[in-house]
Amino acid sequence: MRYILAFFLVIGIIENSLAELNRQEVETNIKPSQTQQTKSWKPKYIYPFYFDRYFSPYAASSYYISTRSFFNYIEDNFCEKVNDYLLGRYMISIANNFLNSTLYVLNHEINGHGFRERSSNRQVKKYGLGISFVWASFIFPGIGLDGFTRYQENRHATWDSGLISTIAGNEANVILANEILMNNFHDKTMHKNNYNLFLGAFSNFFGYVLITNKHMYENKGDIWEWVQDINKKHQPTTKKITLNDVRLGTMVYTLNPIAYIGVYSWYHTIITGQKSYWIPSIRIGNVKYLPIIRMGLSPFGLIYHIDNFIYRKGMTLLINMNFGRSPFYKKTYWGGSIRSRNLLKYRILTLDIMGAFWYQPSLLLSLPIAEKLQLRKYDKFELGFLIGPKISINIHKNISIGLSAFYKTKGFVEGEIAQEGFGVRGGFVLKM
Repeated sequence: MRYILAFFLVIGIIENSLAELNRQEVETNIKPSQTQQTKSWKPKYIYPFYFDRYFSPYAASSYYISTRSFFNYIEDNFCEKVNDYLLGRYMISIANNFLNSTLYVLNHEINGHGFRERSSNRQVKKYGLGISFVWASFIFPGIGLDGFTRYQENRHATWDSGLISTIAGNEANVILANEILMNNFHDKTMHKNNYNLFLGAFSNFFGYVLITNKHMYENKGDIWEWVQDINKKHQPTTKKITLNDVRLGTMVYTLNPIAYIGVYSWYHTIITGQKSYWIPSIRIGNVKYLPIIRMGLSPFGLIYHIDNFIYRKGMTLLINMNFGRSPFYKKTYWGGSIRSRNLLKYRILTLDIMGAFWYQPSLLLSLPIAEKLQLRKYDKFELGFLIGPKISINIHKNISIGLSAFYKTKGFVEGEIAQEGFGVRGGFVLKM
């Protein structure tokens, strides 16, 4: 664990230093006419709508992004007089906290926990919203409502199906944050409200860990439930994963400059009324690059991720690398994935790819908990993959339709079904 954190610390220091140098370079080259950003900056509104069988986080994120774009349009075009006053900007910022927290809480519950339940042919008893942190929305960005999911009794029918459902809420919001950044990374700046939604979704796991304590297990808090269940899964053994291990691992979130800009943008908007904020990046020639460091949970133990955002000449790539060590396994589990935007274009056609690979312990999707078997018999590592194309057609300068299809083997990968099988995702995008 010490070596993993040291590795991420070095990367974070380098990233912060280069990002600051890049920011200073951009500010130095700004023309006088560009200093009044609130007057010269023109927002873009993107409305994606995608569908798939289980309403996965990838499909659902399109609806949350579209909802955010719609309210951006309303605010930018009909609330200008309100934004002229400090109190008005403060009230709008609070309202955006409520809206954005509602979006990522719904994503957490319905398209995180709910998605894993639906893809396992189970049903959820009830979803709900809570007001435990409403007071914080008046002071801090990205905070507002909270939520809960009530499961059917058979959720833990197998070891890993229960664990995957438990961690799925935070997993869904990582995908939402990545999709927001993928949509905006080609620009130098991002709308303040998109930044706020990105911050709330990206920091969902980090914030959840900070507020978790042992008492929360009685109320089925995700983090404590995962800690308890993953240790039960690997009994009998004296080795354990503790809440302190999770807390220590999440400190890598503090190494990301974009999170600090997200916090800064909320307060700065209230004071100045600025509408867009800089997206940090490292420039290498005509390539723009941003690594984001994070930690997550898996059915096997803690897992560390580096999400690499790359932009060049209209093409955006998200290349993920991940690895983890668990006290329950002798080997390191690892993997990676790639998703593209505008990879190849020919007239009205655009071709993109989605793919993933992994080397991880075999998922126990069919081993009943009631069976008192030695899990060492099942402690084998397997290679797996996901691969598929996406084709988009521009039927109008502001409208495109898209269809993606993929095949994956059994294994744990963020935002996709755990079982082996084919998947299809389709929809359309409006640009204004």
